[in-house]
Amino acid sequence: MWPGDHGTGAEWSEVLPGVAWRVDVERTAALHSLNNDVTVLVDTATEERFVARRPRPRTADRLGVLRREETIVLAAAAAAELTPAPIASTEEGVLLTPFITTPSPWTGAGWTGVGASRGHDLIRRLLACPPPAGVPSTTERVDRMLDGVEDPTRFGFDVGRLRVTLAAVHAERSADRRYEPCLTHHDLWANNVIDDGDRLWLVDYEFAGAGDGWFDLATVVSDAGLDRQQTIRFLQAVGRAGDRADLRALAQGTWLFHVFEMLWGAIMAEQGEQRNLAGDRFDYAGHARRIAGGLSAMGPPVR
Repeated sequence: MWPGDHGTGAEWSEVLPGVAWRVDVERTAALHSLNNDVTVLVDTATEERFVARRPRPRTADRLGVLRREETIVLAAAAAAELTPAPIASTEEGVLLTPFITTPSPWTGAGWTGVGASRGHDLIRRLLACPPPAGVPSTTERVDRMLDGVEDPTRFGFDVGRLRVTLAAVHAERSADRRYEPCLTHHDLWANNVIDDGDRLWLVDYEFAGAGDGWFDLATVVSDAGLDRQQTIRFLQAVGRAGDRADLRALAQGTWLFHVFEMLWGAIMAEQGEQRNLAGDRFDYAGHARRIAGGLSAMGPPVR
């Protein structure tokens, strides 16, 4: 299904047998996912709403997403009250979660200015969440995506060189013991933060794993468009020192984040015509090439 084709709700009966569903077409039309089909369902007996997700064929495999790992991460995130506990899930990646009503969407601007403390609190809780066993590290997550690109030359990057730098970044990050390992989300854009008017929830854990948090922090810095001084203040607000060593670690997290985005764009382009979160056509191949060019100009963030 794609926007405009939401079904009737009957096709979700295998998720919770005995429940009669109908589709909330208006709310479903407002949701967009690039890797999955997402539907807002209504339990006709209780009028309670849920979000149902069904992965699109092949995309998850090429992105290195394993559903058993996602299940482990979701349990850890729910226990830490970072995300609502799932209602039901299947080995195929079908997922049913509570629908959270939000008075207004969270945006990149939310990480700074008035109300930013709630965003900082969410990140502090994520950084404090111990990583569950049996999930990939940040560098393992990126390495899997390297395997998912069929023709790297089309996008202007060399897999061998990237893996050499990836190994060097992994070695330096592993040697940095200043902060405890934590659960890492690996997709911490504002569209994955839900504001219920009281607290913030972090959703969509397909790419999550274990790490030191710098990938997620780099994503927020990019999403919010922070300059150097704003970045230092932000790092201090979420419990990091904001010193030279932190800025170096953040640079490595930024490199990893950009490589991830490049590989994701390349894989999406190889899947055929894709649309962005607004449902519009988007040049994912060009997106991947632009990032590849930027990475070449940036240079490797290792000694």
